[in-house]
Amino acid sequence: MHAHAPDITAGKDEKTILVIDHKIPEPDKDAGSATIFGYIKILAELGLKVFFIPDDRNKQEPYCGMLEKAGVTVLYGKFSFRRWIKRNGDKINYVLLSRPYTALRHID
Repeated sequence: MHAHAPDITAGKDEKTILVIDHKIPEPDKDAGSATIFGYIKILAELGLKVFFIPDDRNKQEPYCGMLEKAGVTVLYGKFSFRRWIKRNGDKINYVLLSRPYTALRHID
């Protein structure tokens, strides 16, 4: 699978949020996925520029497409999170880390 990890381009007044969960949410399969998917959609509807990284980096369809249709940029495939965050960290206003074990891997 190719990498899809575009850099953040946000306008001066545009707020950006990075959401990280263990995988792309599958809202029709479990309550945790339905909850985080709902939060992501609300954040996008509020006008935030949402970037989502599944910790497993898998592009799970049709769920990836559902997020993209809601205006979310999904990052997936083989890319270096450390390099990506170094390039883009100063453009991120908020971070939502879902699930304790996923948060522990990225909190630093």
